[in-house]
Amino acid sequence: MREGRVEFAFQPICHSANRSSVLYYECLVRCIDENSRVISPVEFIPDLERNGEIRRFDFHVFQRAVALLGEHPEVTLGVNVSALSAVGDPLWDPAFLWLSDRPDVARRLVVEITETASVEPAGARAFARRLRQMGCRVAVDDFGTGYSLQAATAVGQVDIVKIDASFIGSVGRSVDALCRFDAVVASALKFGDCIVVEGIENEGDLSLVCGAGIEWVQGYYFGRPSCKIFSLHVE
Repeated sequence: MREGRVEFAFQPICHSANRSSVLYYECLVRCIDENSRVISPVEFIPDLERNGEIRRFDFHVFQRAVALLGEHPEVTLGVNVSALSAVGDPLWDPAFLWLSDRPDVARRLVVEITETASVEPAGARAFARRLRQMGCRVAVDDFGTGYSLQAATAVGQVDIVKIDASFIGSVGRSVDALCRFDAVVASALKFGDCIVVEGIENEGDLSLVCGAGIEWVQGYYFGRPSCKIFSLHVE
């Protein structure tokens, strides 16, 4: 963070019937080590959560995303926040105060609460409520895995539920997998009307999603993560 080696790649969440219609771009965090090697979040996020540094990291990433929104009024971005960071910490106050005065920026920010850690229900509820009061949207990421159901239950009604890629990836293999996919979709609809299915990699995946009546998708079939978001088509 001090040396500026935290970077974003951007991946679109697209309409299943029209890939040029983009709900928002998710900011996927990458860190660059001293040897210019790209380090993925799965390599460092668990350590940050264990050693208590995740909140500082999430705040840094959040500020970066908000700054980009201020510079690019044509784009909507999603940023991940660990459940351990989704609390009423004064650390968030400066960024929230800035957003409160800029509803045009706040309405273009989606905050995705991740499933990798257990949430503190009262804190998560207050955190989400404050975001929504400013005009931001709140999403639960990787729904159906980890602590995502707990996060959704704690927050209550959310704006977007993102179904984990593992469900669509196994659907074509068995009837049981298809039943699990249908069940997780039904569960997701209890928390929000806007459902995104992650991990769409081919036409078969897309057909299953469309058959389930889901409008929004994310995955390599619709766009690989890119550092050049602002050269892409933006609705």
